[in-house]
Amino acid sequence: MFQTPFFHRSAHNYAEFHMNKIHSSHASGQIMILFAIALVALVAFLGLAVDGGMLYTTRQNMQSAADAAAFAAGLAKIKSQNITAAALTRASSNGFEHDVNGTTVVVNNPPIGTYNNGDPDYIQVIITAKVSTFFLHVIFPGISQNTVQSVVYANPYGQPIMGDDVLTGANKTSCDSVLINGGVNVTVNGGGNIRSNSDASTHTCNSMQTNGSSGSIITLNGGHTLVVGQEPYGFDNSGHLIVDPPPLMDTPQKTVPPFPAPACNNAANFGGTITDYGLIKSGGTLNPGVYSGITINNENLTLNPGLYCINGDFSSKGNITGTDILLVITGKFNLGGSNTLTLSANQSNPYNLIDVNGHTTNYKGMLIYTQSSDGYTMNGSGATNYLGTIYAPNAECTINGNNTVANYDSQVICDTITVSGNGNLTFTNNSGHYTPLGETLSLVH
Repeated sequence: MFQTPFFHRSAHNYAEFHMNKIHSSHASGQIMILFAIALVALVAFLGLAVDGGMLYTTRQNMQSAADAAAFAAGLAKIKSQNITAAALTRASSNGFEHDVNGTTVVVNNPPIGTYNNGDPDYIQVIITAKVSTFFLHVIFPGISQNTVQSVVYANPYGQPIMGDDVLTGANKTSCDSVLINGGVNVTVNGGGNIRSNSDASTHTCNSMQTNGSSGSIITLNGGHTLVVGQEPYGFDNSGHLIVDPPPLMDTPQKTVPPFPAPACNNAANFGGTITDYGLIKSGGTLNPGVYSGITINNENLTLNPGLYCINGDFSSKGNITGTDILLVITGKFNLGGSNTLTLSANQSNPYNLIDVNGHTTNYKGMLIYTQSSDGYTMNGSGATNYLGTIYAPNAECTINGNNTVANYDSQVICDTITVSGNGNLTFTNNSGHYTPLGETLSLVH
């Protein structure tokens, strides 16, 4: 039998061995690649579990530190101290020291890039810090960092509710938050502002609008017409009024601070609605207390000093006089006509009353208070004088002045405001005559 020579078998075996070795090496390489991929995935999952928890915990600590720093800055503002120093000190005490280990602590008053942008009553603290990780830096090279912010509202005691804004249409979205009709001349003294708080800025819906063919809006002593709406449609001067200085557009919005109503449960209760007949019987004079309404058509009315709680409407067309009074009204308000109207708030400081929450609150300078959304109309065809804060943040207010000189030493706060007529209306910014906020410090963001 013929046999394959020895050297032929040896060559064949060697070739087979060599091919098997190549296949084995190739398989080993594939295993190594798969192992490397699996290892990367394992590290990623491990990093997500361990480092993700660490990032979350660090962010919580940073947020707590930012909140504490913002509160410290707000308290410093109320006490007229250095707000930046107070914030940096508090952040450092909580483990986040500015310019150490890559940590930055930034204090902005007013805030930047928030809905309170530009409002000096708000303070913003931003903390940025590096975060050390065990695993994630293997997958995601570079330094991990967190950034948090906190914003507080800080209003020192003694500042009026709306600062220097003496005429405020507070609605943030409506058309014509402030509307000026007719040939009325509006003058603001003492550095006071007219504020149209709506951001409406379309061709058919403006933040502030004027109608008519004459009239003027003059803000003196550094005051301005402040319009939140943007160019070109935020302010529509269709009436071609003289506006001097020109309105400031894209002004930061403000939120009307909440203010509690006075409690009326301890006031004398006089029952029903006072009409002309009842007023004649009282000699034309009313005493403070609780009334279901006051509706006077022809008689003159004198209000003695004190708190009047009117659980309904208050309207009068005759002469009205009231000194050191506070009117709390749940219904509509319509005062004035062709006669004299003189109303002034209590200027004692403090003028402390118990509010509906059972707390003692200073109502110094508060003339009219309502949470009603009913219409509020202040007419003036004769001599008209208001002194004090008119707090009606939900009401549609109308101020009419025809052939008259009306003086408002007042801070008028309404949801929307319409000013009409052909008279001369003068608003005077005198913070000493308005209701002050108490020390208000609250976290808003």
